[in-house]
Amino acid sequence: MTLSTQTAEDASSVARSQAADSVQIVTFEIAGQAFGFDVFDVQEIVRHRPVTAVPEAPDFLEGVMELRGLLIPVVDLRKRLSTEVGSMAEARVVVVAFAEDRLGLVVDAVSEVLRVADDAMVDPPDYVRGIAARYVRKLVRLDERIIILLDLDQILTSAERIALAEAEWEASGEEENPDDEASDRERGQSGTDS
Repeated sequence: MTLSTQTAEDASSVARSQAADSVQIVTFEIAGQAFGFDVFDVQEIVRHRPVTAVPEAPDFLEGVMELRGLLIPVVDLRKRLSTEVGSMAEARVVVVAFAEDRLGLVVDAVSEVLRVADDAMVDPPDYVRGIAARYVRKLVRLDERIIILLDLDQILTSAERIALAEAEWEASGEEENPDDEASDRERGQSGTDS
C-alpha cells in the first residue's frame, strides 16, 4: 500500500466516522425562531399553494392540496405551535413522511440543511413543561443560536391522524370509504343498505 492510498483510506474512514456521529437536519423558520426536522423525514419543499378546505377541521388544518396526483393534508405548523402567522406569499410547505403517508407543514421559510454533531443535540431542560414540550425532540446548540428539533410523531394526536385520514378520503371524492367497508365486513355486514 502506498502512502497516498493509506492517506485516502484514512480520510475516508474519518469521514465515515464523522457522518456516524452526526445527523443532517432541514432547518426552517417560524415567527423568527429556528426549527428543524431530520433530513430523512423530509421528502420535498414546495411553495405554498391553494388548498381545499375541510369542513369542521381544526384551525391549524388548512385542508388538502394536490401534489403530483396525490392528495396531501396540509397543517399550518405556525398555528399548531401557537406562534405568529406570517405572510403566505413567502410561506413554504415542507412535505414530510408521516406514518405511512405524507403530510404538508406550512412554515415561514426554509433556511438550510445542516450536519449537526450528536453532542450538539441536547434534551430540553426540565423546566420546559406544558403541551408544547411534547413537540420538542432535541435542542441543537450551534454557535450563538439554538434550533428546536421537532418530534414529527408528536405533531398530531391519534384522533387528529384519524380525522386527517377521513378528510383526505372525503376530498378524494370516492363514494365509499374503504376503512368503513372493512369495518362493516368485520361486523359481518355487507357494507350496503338493504
